[in-house]
Amino acid sequence: MAERKSAKREPRIVAFCCNWCAYAGADLAGVSRVQYAPNVEIIRTMCSGRLDPAFVVRAFRLGADGVMVAGCHEADCHYISGNQYAKRRVEELYDVLDLAGLGRDRLLLRWINANEGSLFAQTVDDFVDRLSKMSTSPLAGNGQAQPPSKRDFEELVEATGVLNCLECGKCTASCPVARRDPTFSPRRIIERALEDLADEVETDRLLWSCLTCEMCEQRCPSGVQFCDFVRGARAEARRIGSLGRASHTGVALDLMRIQGEKGLKQNRLRAYPEGLKMKTKATGKNDYLYFAGCAPYYQALYSELPVRVGEIPGDAVALLNAVGVRPVVLDNERCCGHDLLWNGDIEGFGNLVKLNARELSATGAGKIVTACPECYRTLKLDYPEHGKFDFEVYHISEVLEERLGKLDLKADKSKVTLQDPCRLGRHLGVYDAPRKLIEESGAELAEMARSRGDAICCGVSSWVSCGRCSKAVQVERLKEAVSTGAGRLISPCLKCSIHFNCALTGELPVPRKEVEIEIVDLTSFLAEAAGLKDGAGRTEKEASGAGKKAAATKKPAAKTSAKSGAAGKKASGAGGKKGSKTTVKGKSSSKGGER
Repeated sequence: MAERKSAKREPRIVAFCCNWCAYAGADLAGVSRVQYAPNVEIIRTMCSGRLDPAFVVRAFRLGADGVMVAGCHEADCHYISGNQYAKRRVEELYDVLDLAGLGRDRLLLRWINANEGSLFAQTVDDFVDRLSKMSTSPLAGNGQAQPPSKRDFEELVEATGVLNCLECGKCTASCPVARRDPTFSPRRIIERALEDLADEVETDRLLWSCLTCEMCEQRCPSGVQFCDFVRGARAEARRIGSLGRASHTGVALDLMRIQGEKGLKQNRLRAYPEGLKMKTKATGKNDYLYFAGCAPYYQALYSELPVRVGEIPGDAVALLNAVGVRPVVLDNERCCGHDLLWNGDIEGFGNLVKLNARELSATGAGKIVTACPECYRTLKLDYPEHGKFDFEVYHISEVLEERLGKLDLKADKSKVTLQDPCRLGRHLGVYDAPRKLIEESGAELAEMARSRGDAICCGVSSWVSCGRCSKAVQVERLKEAVSTGAGRLISPCLKCSIHFNCALTGELPVPRKEVEIEIVDLTSFLAEAAGLKDGAGRTEKEASGAGKKAAATKKPAAKTSAKSGAAGKKASGAGGKKGSKTTVKGKSSSKGGER
């Protein structure tokens, strides 16, 4: 084999290899003394189908320049269809990497048999050459996390009013978790804090069971800020290495930490359809900036669920346009950091605050509007506590309610019900605006037995500790929604939509008819009622453009032999479509791209 040329930078590669084929191929290359670049670190998996997207995301977060996924050829999987699962997950990750600005070319999927040692070696060499021609990963050099600074436990107890606790037990009686898990009790956690048993509080797994929904705070006669106490205690727990069990193996949290890297250049504008009126700079402090949050990432990560949260940014801007607002949008906006903050990752949250504050301030806008209650709460309450942040922050329902006269809403007369998200409701007191908009649309709003301040949350907080208790909370809330006779459950929170849809997948502890209901995001519901979407969920302009394109390219069907059909599929997989473009004032970005 020809000697490899020395490169200026040697990329780091993590390879996830199927035990039966690709790993055996790598082993054959080794025993046959077939040389290949030493840049690859091989991780053996029993099947490529066991690859969790979180593993790939974490490899990039810790500084890998590229990730290679290698499994059996498509018809040779030892577990029948495991490699098909791997293929689907890699395709979802392509969208995530494009959004994050890392680029799909850093992720490679290859099928390699046990007898193809030379192919394994050649694949690694080719991947190294490809990565060597690319710019350095903005995450290169990561992996040496600094421990968070210590906060005095007594200071936390005093700051959150724990000393005022009367031990009346109303918090535990009100808690949706305690009603299903008798081992969890906010009162007992407070008792340990009062007894100065900091180590017991910080190492107790139950610290991570709290939903931080503020139901207990609403009932507490002493004003104890239990949720703030939990948030602070989790930061201390994280400092000593005691962590909660992250949902979906922590892939969402790792993506948030990736967004906290300075050198990252994302491609968020690809989340918006064509025809929207947007700009990248404000003309004055009265201009609104639309903050999209993580909706585009969630659509890519949870595409197997029947959710369309990826449409929310486009629907929100379309609604703002309809009431005369041309918002500022950013291509490199970061996650607000809500979930990192409530998981005790103060360092990660701080990184996002600094980057977002700089990006948002540079636009010249003075107002921020968001369709995400968690972003709303974080930008409005938490950012000002971590530095200068001079913005007025609004939820989109508040902005639209003020301009109802400009919005022509015409929903059908069907019955709907409304979920009150804990961040929008109990945390910030916004109950009326969503209701007024729904009623104005013409739909009949049927309230659930527990609504407004008494509403049950979606059962999961900050992508942590999702389990049996969470499922029970979700099932109970869905039963409430169905009992209203409504055909749709409208949620102003995309996380509620994801969690409720997730609860409806797989086996259920009750008959499906008792809990099954269509779940729709409030922003998308209003865009549909305003005539800004077609039946497929796209904006009318986007649908019109797609229809014209389809009509122009329509050809008569032709008979195709099996051989030519296979060749066509191969060509299709190797090629891809050129993406459409979303244009904003002074800037355009590709939308779609090659897969």
